[in-house]
Amino acid sequence: MAENLKVLAALEDSDELLLLSLCKEEKGNFPGIEVEKLTNEQCRSFFRFDKDDIEILRRALRIPEKVVCSNRTTARGIDGLCMVLRRLAYPCRLEDLEYIFGRSKTELSLIINEVLDYIHDNHCHLLSDFNMSWLSQECLERFAGAVFDRDGPLDSCWGFIDGTVRPIYADHRKTKDLCLMATKGHMP
Repeated sequence: MAENLKVLAALEDSDELLLLSLCKEEKGNFPGIEVEKLTNEQCRSFFRFDKDDIEILRRALRIPEKVVCSNRTTARGIDGLCMVLRRLAYPCRLEDLEYIFGRSKTELSLIINEVLDYIHDNHCHLLSDFNMSWLSQECLERFAGAVFDRDGPLDSCWGFIDGTVRPIYADHRKTKDLCLMATKGHMP
């Protein structure tokens, strides 16, 4: 009965159905996914990152090999990062993630919050201080030029806010929704 409910819930989303087919049974009735067994295309679809780039991102963010939560729940760092990436890449409830990652809603919440807190605590200065060398007038103009050179509609767009993976510019009428607007005279 529980398996039928999982399949019915997954039928609404082909990604979830594919993910369920890759799951292994673990920890009672919760299946769990093995990130290492996913293909590059599946990682890109589920987490918005290439498979190899997920580990590179984990190291760049200095997420430890093992994440330990306040109640002593543990997870591999790569799994914790994938939980965060999936949660940010696709609107879903923790209940939906139970069958993907083989964890209860409580564990998922604890692990995701622990990883997000870790990222914030160690990297918040990058968001709170815009006086960084890579945000200089020259760099922002170079970023905007790269977007424009790839057929971007604006010569002052230097970053995308929707978080999707796209080849610099996707043809879309709502350009205000796709990019951060920065008039060249107003860049820091």
